[in-house]
Amino acid sequence: MFGGALSSPKERDNVARIQKQLSLAATIEKIAIVDHADVHLNIPDKGPFERKSSPPSASVLLTLRDGSQLSDQQASSIASFVAFAVEDLAPESVQITDRDGRSYTVPDEQVGQIASQVEYIAQAERKLAEKAESQLLQFLGYGNASVQVSLDMTFTQGSKKITKYDSKGAVPSQEDLQSETTTNVQPAPVGPAGVASNLNASAGANGKNGVESKSENIKTTYLVPITEETSANSTPIRNFLTVSVLVNSEAPGVKQEDGTLMPDLAETINQTVKNAVGFRDDSDTISVKIVPFSEPLFTQAEPVASFDWTKITSIVEKGSLAIAALLAFVLGLMLLRKFGPSSSSRAGRGEGQAAGARSESVSELSRLIKENPEVFAQVVKAWSGADGAKDSGKQNAA
Repeated sequence: MFGGALSSPKERDNVARIQKQLSLAATIEKIAIVDHADVHLNIPDKGPFERKSSPPSASVLLTLRDGSQLSDQQASSIASFVAFAVEDLAPESVQITDRDGRSYTVPDEQVGQIASQVEYIAQAERKLAEKAESQLLQFLGYGNASVQVSLDMTFTQGSKKITKYDSKGAVPSQEDLQSETTTNVQPAPVGPAGVASNLNASAGANGKNGVESKSENIKTTYLVPITEETSANSTPIRNFLTVSVLVNSEAPGVKQEDGTLMPDLAETINQTVKNAVGFRDDSDTISVKIVPFSEPLFTQAEPVASFDWTKITSIVEKGSLAIAALLAFVLGLMLLRKFGPSSSSRAGRGEGQAAGARSESVSELSRLIKENPEVFAQVVKAWSGADGAKDSGKQNAA
């Protein structure tokens, strides 16, 4: 029924509003923290005889993932997104609520400015404390010093106005046209006839009584586009700084052999921290206390013993020797068969056949050596006792 050809303008507006609500909800659900979103728009109808109408408003109901909570930045982003999608809708008129009943309001400009100033101060204090602790880490060790920094700052508000002129975009706004016409008339003939002065007079009698001149002056006025930009700025001013330093008296290297603290230890820590934070003697204060900590902030765990790979190496070496010995045994059997005593049937053969058999055995042995050079190298080492000599040498050296 809605949106048909015969529907009224109000029905078509309702269909467009519902479609926009669904589109906004689908887009908000793309945020990682949002699981589901419902958007309701309140756009008042403006009658034909109404000059003013109430401003639009919107409400957003969110289902967040894992029971999380929106931050101020996320709430401001959602409100701005909905406001820019609806004409004349201000971000402050967007009410955001989650399923747990928490309401999120967009902070005004002043509240947001104060929050940013507090965050700026906290970040500056954190950076100064980290700089001081990194300096103390060099001779006190990790976890043996704690530095707290407190800053007192004020922010001066100002504004800057910039005016820009665009000469390329000049547009003519007014033109003044001034026209002037001048006619020069020749004088009447003077003197007797035939005088040269009368020649011009006779020319004037023929219709050329004078010379007419015309001049036009055009004055054009241009409008040059002007852009004025006004930007507000906030300048932080540091008033004074307070530093508190705690040092562990049980840290290694801070005591002498008799158990007393190192001389000038407090002064060394004092100067180190001052240089790190940019201390000003005329306005800043610092306190250094050397006391035993209740428990160490950092305990270095003993390194876990790594696996002894030498055992695996020895096992592999022994396994390779066993395999080499087995192969050597098989090859030895094969060679013994080749060089074994001849049977009674071979006794009657000639020396030529024995020589041929020996040559075949030698060639077979050569072939086996070429195919398995590593095995024969192990066999030679085992027969020569080279490995045993190495092991006995190692034992003697040990």
